[in-house]
Amino acid sequence: MPYQMQPHMMRHGGPSHDLYSGASSRPDIQTRGRWLCLESTRRYAKPAGMLRTKATLSDLEISEAERYSRTLPKLLVERIS
Repeated sequence: MPYQMQPHMMRHGGPSHDLYSGASSRPDIQTRGRWLCLESTRRYAKPAGMLRTKATLSDLEISEAERYSRTLPKLLVERIS
């Protein structure tokens, strides 16, 4: 089944993109999204922080993180069992 874009996805993607690119401040995003609580704004803008962090990593760090993401779950299961 092909990927289908849903209107609600823009509620998440827009604030995150604006924060990551510096297009809008957190208070501006909060006003535009009509969130009364700053915590709600943080929840919708959270992916921006992850993208910003990833942008600081070297190619080697990214490839090692991808490798560990595949092997770590198996190691954890082995240790728990």
